[in-house]
Amino acid sequence: MRRIIQLRIWCTAAVILIAAMPASAQESKSQWKLEKSSIRGFDISARSEIATPQGAGFATFRITCQPGVNPPVIVELIVESPKQLPLFPFEKYDGPVDKTSNEFIRLNVASGDQGRIRSLNLEVPNGGYNDGAFVFDTIEKSVVSFLLKVNDGQKLSVMVNGPPSSIHVSFDTTGLKQLLDQAGLKQHTTKR
Repeated sequence: MRRIIQLRIWCTAAVILIAAMPASAQESKSQWKLEKSSIRGFDISARSEIATPQGAGFATFRITCQPGVNPPVIVELIVESPKQLPLFPFEKYDGPVDKTSNEFIRLNVASGDQGRIRSLNLEVPNGGYNDGAFVFDTIEKSVVSFLLKVNDGQKLSVMVNGPPSSIHVSFDTTGLKQLLDQAGLKQHTTKR
């Protein structure tokens, strides 16, 4: 009798834990956040571990919207610990870079629709050190149009390619579209 009661208690506890798991997972699912600043305007960002090269730390993907400033939108990939990269793209990034077809940023969004992938290639971005991090940035308007088409539950992959190495980081898109709409980013696809 005692064992039956213990078994029921264990089963009840397991059911409660299983039922609670989806709720807690939903609360923390969106990694995107919106920050407002009187100086910078709006920042929409997410942080993720760098997939390749392994052990290179974390990177942040940030979209900065600056109403009334030219350019109105800057998109950045911030490599938080560049010294952890065994090889740095472009061999060095402390001076001019030869812009070739091998040096670019590629954004991929994988949709659940039969594994289709939308891609956007950007020419060699600007880059430089900022507070110990290395920041790749672009002002190309096509990025905003590309990001406005993402849906929740997709995967946004960002690759910085430049010989002799490349950086790959992935972000879950859940919550991104809502924040882009909230920040009014759609208007910047039509303005110069």
